Amino acid sequence: MKARYASAEKNVKNLNLSVDLLKKESIKLLQRAALAEKEMKYGHNELMNTGAQLQRLAKSSYKVEARASDLIDRLRDIPSREALALRAEASCLFDFKLEATEICAGQTDNEDL
Repeated sequence: MKARYASAEKNVKNLNLSVDLLKKESIKLLQRAALAEKEMKYGHNELMNTGAQLQRLAKSSYKVEARASDLIDRLRDIPSREALALRAEASCLFDFKLEATEICAGQTDNEDL
């Protein structure tokens, strides 16, 4: 009888140790989950801020494109060598802007995949 009692007592101690270990592990997991959630929220906020910046840049870029197009149209009305040089320079800038827009559009299309 004493042997069974001692065996049962030993089993209870082992179970208590196991429960304590599980509690500690549970606390660690909860802390890790809280930290991961915090990092995820930070990353989401950073992503949203970056997206807003990109939208502002795109809007600004479109405004510059419209102004450059208007400038080229006005320069076409002026027949002179200086206007010809300005048209060529403005055309190069406009082409550069179009290439940059196409590159950005290509990156956006790739991200959608």
